[in-house]
Amino acid sequence: MLRNYTKTNFRESNEYFSSLDWNQLFKNKTIDEIYEIFLRSYEVAREFFVPKKKPGQKKEMSSWMNSDVRNMINEKYKAWKRYSSKGWKKKHYAEYKIVRDKCNKVCSEAKIHYEIK
Repeated sequence: MLRNYTKTNFRESNEYFSSLDWNQLFKNKTIDEIYEIFLRSYEVAREFFVPKKKPGQKKEMSSWMNSDVRNMINEKYKAWKRYSSKGWKKKHYAEYKIVRDKCNKVCSEAKIHYEIK
């Protein structure tokens, strides 16, 4: 069973970890024992504070999104990766802006077309 970490109850998990007396738990232990104690504590916290989700549970694509929109979003992502991986050069940013603007236009048109239906 998979875990849905985005829905973790961080407030309660923080309270749990804060309630543990780490100094007492780790006292006179080897590094391997300390690691095992930490892992068990983490597993307990995960069991209580991280909800499970069903495998294959995917976020549904918005109704207005079509293959053109998805392709443009992928193109925009690729352009951003080129820009960010090549040293943030102006030339690559200019290319990214062109793709970004085209993507925004395609998304807007798809939304309008969907709302007209």
